[in-house]
Amino acid sequence: MSVEIDQELPESGMNTKRLTFKEAVAADIDAVFFNEMEHATLHSVDGKELWIITDENILKDRQAHWEGGAKQSFDSGLYVGDFLFFVRVKDFGARPKIGRTLILDGRRYSVLNVEEDAGVYSITLQRIRQ
Repeated sequence: MSVEIDQELPESGMNTKRLTFKEAVAADIDAVFFNEMEHATLHSVDGKELWIITDENILKDRQAHWEGGAKQSFDSGLYVGDFLFFVRVKDFGARPKIGRTLILDGRRYSVLNVEEDAGVYSITLQRIRQ
C-alpha cells in the first residue's frame, strides 16, 4: 500500500525560511491547542471572553499517588486547587499575582499558583466560598 502526500515544494534556488523549534511550537499552540474545534473553550475571565483549556484531571493526579500498590491521598506539598486552566499569555495579559481574586464564569476564585511555559500560563485556582 502506498500513501501519497500532496505538498507544495519551493522551486530550487528559492530562499525559504525553515521554522525554528520555538516557532513551530508556538504555531501548534495557536493552531491546535487553542483551537475551539480541538481543546479550547470560551470562558469569561475577569469579564473578558477568552479561549482557555481546562484540566481537572491534573489536579486529581496531584491529590493522590500510588505507593506500595495502593493509592495514597495525603498532602505531598504540591499545589492543589479546585480548578486549573491554561491561557495564552498574549490573551490574558500581565501575570496574575498569587492570592489575587479572579472571576471565572461568574464564580470567585483565589489564584494559588501561576506557571508560564511557551507563552502559556497554567493557572491554579481555589474557589472562594461565600
